[in-house]
Amino acid sequence: MHLSFPEDKTNYLDIAGSKSIINRLLILNSISKNRIKIRPGSACNDVIEMLDCLKALGLSYQLIVKKDKIIPDIICKYQQPEQHTITINEAGTVFRFLITRLALEEGRVFYLNLGEKLYSRPFMPLVEALNSLGAEFELLPNNKMIIRGKSIKGGHISLPANISSQFVSSILLSASLFKSPLEISFSPQNQPLASLPYIMMTINLLSKFGVSCSFSNNIIKCDNNKPIITDPILIAEPDYSTSPSYWLLGILLKKALYVPVPKNQPLQGDFAFINILDKLGFQRHYKHKNNQDYLAFTGNFQDGIDVSMRDMPDQVMNLATLALFCKSPTIIRDIEVLRYKESDRINNLIHELKKIGADIEYQQQRLVINPRPLTKQKVLLSSHNDHRLAMIFLILKQVITEIEIDDTSCIKKSAPEFLDFLQTWYYYSKD
Repeated sequence: MHLSFPEDKTNYLDIAGSKSIINRLLILNSISKNRIKIRPGSACNDVIEMLDCLKALGLSYQLIVKKDKIIPDIICKYQQPEQHTITINEAGTVFRFLITRLALEEGRVFYLNLGEKLYSRPFMPLVEALNSLGAEFELLPNNKMIIRGKSIKGGHISLPANISSQFVSSILLSASLFKSPLEISFSPQNQPLASLPYIMMTINLLSKFGVSCSFSNNIIKCDNNKPIITDPILIAEPDYSTSPSYWLLGILLKKALYVPVPKNQPLQGDFAFINILDKLGFQRHYKHKNNQDYLAFTGNFQDGIDVSMRDMPDQVMNLATLALFCKSPTIIRDIEVLRYKESDRINNLIHELKKIGADIEYQQQRLVINPRPLTKQKVLLSSHNDHRLAMIFLILKQVITEIEIDDTSCIKKSAPEFLDFLQTWYYYSKD
């Protein structure tokens, strides 16, 4: 099955709020416990899991969808919490953010059931860092965990530089609950931090709500002021981790898909993918509608590029897909962190793209893609229950119709509206 585009329609897209920003706002508001509305919200699994988990702290929420819209607003208020077991299936962000938040809820005991795949992903460096300050965790058989909330002093914490920026954000978002300021250093000392823009997103959000953080000489210092949330409506940026998927789809199908873009520099580092598209030779097209700027990309494939993706590893899947159709090789560097995502994205990307005839290898810590004709034979690709892989395979299917995909439901983890978009704006037709 493949997509066919309406010929006479300008395609202005509604994009859900960034799940990265929304989940940070939800953690901060679990400290302030204000009644708030987050707009635009998101109904992705990662956000819903966070909302459901925060019920243990007294959260009550509603998703409100306006007429003719598919993106909900999120209404939050707090009430007396009820003791219940917290279940987290696959949401790594939710788990890591809650590790610190729950450990600082003095006098409470929390019982966690964790998905098997989630439990196998890195989180122990965060637990060990918090243990060094006096936090109390108990790991049980069958992917279970107990967190005993305590009053904990701040102080110095050391974290690995190369695994997950979410360890840092987890601690910073709950910094106001420590009894004294925090200092975070990284090891190895001179190694660049993985996904630094996500750390800066957290620091910038904290600053917006009155929590002071400084980042200098690879050391973060953060005070323990309580976040001040005075506005009842919190505006989340559109999700710029998902937006490039629409631009990729438009480029492959030679149709301008217009995504809302900010007037000012966004918090999300993945917005810089527009610079990657520039380097690949695609053209920007701006439009303005209803007081909102929109951006689309069009153009023909040109030469590949040699680029570091350390600061936006989630976009490697999209870049690798574009690289298949370029006129010369593409080299993608600094992506070892992809081994610790929902799947080993380096090995799984290579394994699956080779099924369609791609010349792709990981050599000397570089992903090297040499363009060549791809298969026209029927082939089954596995998403490995990884939403980023499933999205690019579904996009590739629109130009290589012989592709079948074992499962695309995992896309709901981050972007259910992407599936809604395909079903609502276009129609499916069998070959």
